[in-house]
Amino acid sequence: MLVLFVTGWVTAADPVVIVSVKSLNEVMADTSYLGETVGQPLLPGLLQGAISQFTGGDELKGFDADRQIGLFMTLSD
Repeated sequence: MLVLFVTGWVTAADPVVIVSVKSLNEVMADTSYLGETVGQPLLPGLLQGAISQFTGGDELKGFDADRQIGLFMTLSD
């Protein structure tokens, strides 16, 4: 679980969206488990293919697959 403290960046009146995602390795392990459970063992390959297509075959260079992914954003009118 990722917890972000953004006290200096956001005022109390601004709505904020916070997203936290497991590490890429954990997501791939979950995808593999899900694929095996539902009888689709090629499911992790589909995710890898989508990542490869999105990155142009660079396979997320410089990305730490062992760390969680998190982001936040403010909303405006």
